[in-house]
Amino acid sequence: MQGKWDVLEVLRHSRHDWLNRIQLIKGYLATGQKDMLEETMTKIIADSLNEAKICSLQIPAFAEFIITYNWKPRTIVLDYEILGDPCSLKNLDEMMTDWIRNFLSKLESWVHIYEENYVSLTIEINDETVCFFFDFRGKLTRKEEMLKWIVSSSSDHSKIQMMSYFCETEECSIEFKMEK
Repeated sequence: MQGKWDVLEVLRHSRHDWLNRIQLIKGYLATGQKDMLEETMTKIIADSLNEAKICSLQIPAFAEFIITYNWKPRTIVLDYEILGDPCSLKNLDEMMTDWIRNFLSKLESWVHIYEENYVSLTIEINDETVCFFFDFRGKLTRKEEMLKWIVSSSSDHSKIQMMSYFCETEECSIEFKMEK
């Protein structure tokens, strides 16, 4: 969905996510799997804190895209973590949103659709920069295209400074930073 989510759609997806989490907790309680219960609850807390952090960065388009990404059927599952103190990144919202939307759209077309494909995004906020770390685990079908795109995408945006990248068929990592 490229358009705006309406309130009822957001509530429906959020409720569905929370019901899934509660069912997991109930299942682990019923079967006495204390370790899995603690792990699940720790993940729920971390996810909720990250959602709160991304919402406090004053980047509404980016936050909406990241938070709602997994709500649609996708060939990739996205997980994210925000490190550092929240601050206003308002002036980066459009560029960040365009870059990640373009990257994930391309990546979806470059992965094997019958494999489990995961992207972990870590955003580290420093005094003067914002660093982005993308880790992909799954199966790429067009690694060369991905490498070309990574190189060209950083030259298309003057604020994006590519720090490093690594790409193999089953794992890739990209690190870049932007000045605030």
